Amino acid sequence: MKGIIILAFVTLSCYTSQVFSDDHQIIFGIHPYKSTSAIYDSFGPLVKVLSKKLQMEIKIFVAPSYDQHIANIKKDKYHFFYVGPASYTMVLELPHNPIGVLEVDGSPYFHGHYITYKKNKISSLKELKGKSFAFTSPQSTMGHIVPRYELNQQGLTIDDFSEHKFLGTHDNVALAVLSGHYFAGVVKENIYFKYAKRGLKSITKTRPIPEHVFAASLKLSEQQFKIIKETMLSLEDSYEGKNILYKIKKSATAITSIKKSSYQELKKIVETFSNGNKNTP
Repeated sequence: MKGIIILAFVTLSCYTSQVFSDDHQIIFGIHPYKSTSAIYDSFGPLVKVLSKKLQMEIKIFVAPSYDQHIANIKKDKYHFFYVGPASYTMVLELPHNPIGVLEVDGSPYFHGHYITYKKNKISSLKELKGKSFAFTSPQSTMGHIVPRYELNQQGLTIDDFSEHKFLGTHDNVALAVLSGHYFAGVVKENIYFKYAKRGLKSITKTRPIPEHVFAASLKLSEQQFKIIKETMLSLEDSYEGKNILYKIKKSATAITSIKKSSYQELKKIVETFSNGNKNTP
């Protein structure tokens, strides 16, 4: 696809200074929240449109890990980037220009659900003591960080579970609970609805959390930033734009203006979690 290059590195040793040093290319950094090929498929149409409007080549760079993605943002390696809400709070105070927040089903916020099998007689989080529990990954906003904070508020630590494990994805958690391998778990709302008819029930929802963010480095020119932001914020206004949003996420309805203040509560949660949970795997 003309104008688009995808770069993915599976080890840190694969990095070279040339990756980030070409003045004739714009680098779009993305965290590895799904496979590299799936990310390329999701964001290729957006990059194609932006590349055409900017008249510049854009490289999609998929970081090898969440930690490396954050490190790249802090080192100003990207021209613009897509980042999860918890990770965004870690770079919130750095100089950057917010582009927008992904709106899903008409809302820039999302929930998670604490789930169990429908036949399990449980109605509160406190009843999870002594049960097995499944998370997604240690860096996941809704699959670990926010739930761990909320469970702690209910007086539960991971030591109160008979067993806990990180299963990688929200789908894996849902399937593990359905199969009985784990008594309970936590997943994003869309995953809960996906499997509810197969026997999942929601114990309760998490608090609402602001969605994923698009933001830009200050090294983009004023004109480049303007083009990128205006293009992305107007995607909902055209048939082509709606298709681009659908590719990013099937339930995405827009990219809307973002307020940094919306992430302050989450920032406090992440900081509290990081300072108070040194035994996090």
